[in-house]
Amino acid sequence: MKLAKSVMIIAYAIIGITTAVSAQEKTKSVGPVIEFGGGGTSFGIKGKASVSDQISIRPLILFGYKPSVSRSDINQLLLNSGSPQAFIDEPSGQQGITEILNTIGTGTGYGLAVTYDFKSPDSKIVGYVGPRILFGSASGSGTRGGTAFTTSTNETNIGLTAGADYAITPDFTAGLNATYNFSRSGTTSVTATDRTFSSSISGGTFNVGINAAYSF
Repeated sequence: MKLAKSVMIIAYAIIGITTAVSAQEKTKSVGPVIEFGGGGTSFGIKGKASVSDQISIRPLILFGYKPSVSRSDINQLLLNSGSPQAFIDEPSGQQGITEILNTIGTGTGYGLAVTYDFKSPDSKIVGYVGPRILFGSASGSGTRGGTAFTTSTNETNIGLTAGADYAITPDFTAGLNATYNFSRSGTTSVTATDRTFSSSISGGTFNVGINAAYSF
């Protein structure tokens, strides 16, 4: 009996140690993400690395990223090029704005968030909130009136992200998040016949994302 009891105690101890080690090892995750908002829909990869029980670093790469550029941004660009507002307001001027917007193109976005994490009692749901910065750039090309032109846009977004991840299994999670970019700065430019005109872009944007991840 004493031997059996000792074996059981050792077994429970091993299980406890193994569980603790497994929990400690699963401090990182990586997986696909889809983000909606801003200038369009992007697909990418999102990761997480816990630096403590409540603080995590969450890197992000988005492909097919399209910066958010408005008609007023292009209107200002045309004004900077020397076009009078009266001409821009004409149908041909408005069509020109539309054509430029259609050629903004897509590129890549690189982001990083630092979040405060909090868990549900059963640890299946992990909520988080924290600041996020994301830099994105894109380029495109088009033709207007027989003249070829290229566009180039870059922007830096600083905002607040919040979300939650649900543990489907000990190794796989699925999550939702939302980000409000309260600070956005950047430049969009058009180059045609060796001349380049540009204007700054600003204003807030709102993004929503869904993701899945493998934990390890």
